[in-house]
Amino acid sequence: MSIASPSALATVQTPGTFNQFLYATSSSTNTVSAESIQKDGSLRSVSGSPFMTEDSPRAAVCEPTGQFLYVVNSGSGSVSAFKIDPATGALAQLPVIRGFAKPIALGLSRQTP
Repeated sequence: MSIASPSALATVQTPGTFNQFLYATSSSTNTVSAESIQKDGSLRSVSGSPFMTEDSPRAAVCEPTGQFLYVVNSGSGSVSAFKIDPATGALAQLPVIRGFAKPIALGLSRQTP
């Protein structure tokens, strides 16, 4: 794995599988790279990686169910949202959430009924 100026890491085990993935943002290329974590601990690049974000991605987090990845983009004041393919780790872009003033961090909480 070679990522230019990595700025954040997030890991996830996808639901119903033993698949584990690592996601790393790069503020110099405005991308998030996806890697499959192998049983021996080595990394294998996910097909289609890296995936485009908006300007200056700074933080990344996978939500608790392992289905979605969120990336904070401080340069564009937005959050890029992605659906994680549970079999491959590939990311499908969802609508960007806009309207933040230079965000640099992200937190998630589980909502209880």
